[in-house]
Amino acid sequence: MKDLIQLDSHKGVPVLDLAPKLKLFDNLKSPTHWGLLFRTAPRQLHSEDDEFITTALQSAQKPACLIKHYVKVVNQIDTLHPNNPSYPERLKQQRSDYELSVINTLGNAKLLQQKTLAIFCSVKCPGDLILKTYDLARDLRDKDISTIGGFHSPMEKECLMLLLRGNQPVIQCPARSLDKMRLSKVQNASIHDNQLLILSPFAGNQHRVTKVLAQKRNQLVIAIAHTVFMAYAAPESKTEKLAHQVIEQETPLLTFDSPDNQNLINIGAKTIEAEIDSLSEFQKNIEF
Repeated sequence: MKDLIQLDSHKGVPVLDLAPKLKLFDNLKSPTHWGLLFRTAPRQLHSEDDEFITTALQSAQKPACLIKHYVKVVNQIDTLHPNNPSYPERLKQQRSDYELSVINTLGNAKLLQQKTLAIFCSVKCPGDLILKTYDLARDLRDKDISTIGGFHSPMEKECLMLLLRGNQPVIQCPARSLDKMRLSKVQNASIHDNQLLILSPFAGNQHRVTKVLAQKRNQLVIAIAHTVFMAYAAPESKTEKLAHQVIEQETPLLTFDSPDNQNLINIGAKTIEAEIDSLSEFQKNIEF
């Protein structure tokens, strides 16, 4: 075995920082099992993982001044007004309860040209639906389907990690302002690669997530999305109320075919198992 890249110990790249981009983590039975597999079974690494790990190690070799410059460029916040060509057309065209306003963006605003599938899930989710949601996130990633969401609940966060391992557009909408927002290395890298766009309609002094801001954020997401998917909406929850708003504004609503989702099916949600192939029309080539 030959060393290709040598790093000082203080420049080492933590494996878990790369996890959202590594296919190795896709099928682990337990999140804690990665260590032994990573150390003892390098032949099981996917070729894409090899390339990503090599790139991360090469980046770690760069002088600190270059790394700081990279972070500074990535974290530039831009503002979109309703008359801006990149402003979401869905906000202008469709009838919704969302009022047109200035939107702050972090990343390439051209990602808003893509049709998007919104992802929602209640904080608590039945076990069988958790497994189905993992599989769906991988399927959306592999089919290059663009997604949007707050990615705040536990299941939504897991979806974001899986989606960022692909190359398809992802739009993240935090329930707070972008000013002073801390981003992970994976988020920074995804923004740099034109994969991730983070947007927020909130002013610079709104640094904490609140229920009111979360509600407004959800209104923004369903106003932009072309289709909304809900993995699970607990009865009488805020997610279920949001589902009613989606139906009222005549945006397609999808969910899993499950007795736990009968409340969503009863109000008009279609099963995503029957509609997944139609989502391929969401793919679009964007020139940056």
